[in-house]
Amino acid sequence: MRRNVYRDFKAGIRRAGVPEIRFHDLRHTHATYLLSKRWHPKVV
Repeated sequence: MRRNVYRDFKAGIRRAGVPEIRFHDLRHTHATYLLSKRWHPKVV
């Protein structure tokens, strides 16, 4: 299952024509978003 998610993620990135990003980059982006919405850092 994990390989399928990773493979589909990479395929979606290629189809969208966006710069190459790592799946792990989404974690950092989401954490930054939550902090900008004033979520408590311990929750994030």
